[in-house]
Amino acid sequence: MAPLQSVVPVRDQAEHRAITAIHSVRDLGAAFWVTRQALGLTQADLALAAGVGLRFVVELEAGKPTVRLELVLRVIDALGGTLQMDNDSNCEESRCEESNCEGSSGQ
Repeated sequence: MAPLQSVVPVRDQAEHRAITAIHSVRDLGAAFWVTRQALGLTQADLALAAGVGLRFVVELEAGKPTVRLELVLRVIDALGGTLQMDNDSNCEESRCEESNCEGSSGQ
């Protein structure tokens, strides 16, 4: 299974975008935290901008596995990001076992 990728804005001199591979809810939470910090936003700022509760942002960044997708998409939008799926069939051996990729020896 190919990982989801979060395209998150990164503030720097070139104003480029960074692509972060997401393999777990913990990775997703970390990506939100890094992006929010890079934009100089507090959790309360992000919650207000996304139209979600502060507790939701806290739990999302902590990697809570049972968050509402609709609200996650609001947060991504508020951060100026997008969500993409990568259909690359080549996955790293260490990730194959976790994500049940084809050819995984962990099945």
